[in-house]
Amino acid sequence: MECFRSCDVADLTELQMISRTAYSDAFHHLLDRSDVEVYVMSKYSSENLKKELEDSANHFLFLEEDGSAVGYMKYILEQNALEIDRLYILNDFKGRGAGSKFMKKAETLAASHGKKVLTLGVLEKNLPAIAFYKKKGFTQYSEEPVIVGHSEYRLLLMKKEL
Repeated sequence: MECFRSCDVADLTELQMISRTAYSDAFHHLLDRSDVEVYVMSKYSSENLKKELEDSANHFLFLEEDGSAVGYMKYILEQNALEIDRLYILNDFKGRGAGSKFMKKAETLAASHGKKVLTLGVLEKNLPAIAFYKKKGFTQYSEEPVIVGHSEYRLLLMKKEL
């Protein structure tokens, strides 16, 4: 059985494992390997994740299957939008509907908070994610540079009107 569950500081170890594993699996073949390693060790350190979890602006949701988290979504409620800041799914569960479940959940959460737009950023090299977001109705509205490790990459900013 699948269900969503809020994530808090007590879930730090599981959140860190999913973050490091999912990011490394998604980007080790797309980006410079040392950039990925530096990013993962810094961004997903216990200290950094704990700060994110303790910041009331951030909301984390695990998607669990048979009691184990298969991925998570970090979202932020902006003035007019719900920003999907992170959507990570473990490789073994990709292609099995988890991403669609997260998208539906994001739309439900946005509606319950009176938000009319979903926004997100995706690295331009992450073609599978871009294709998925386009299939779900997202369009690119801007882009910005982002540093991953020691290198600069392009982050595509996408939105979906609800």
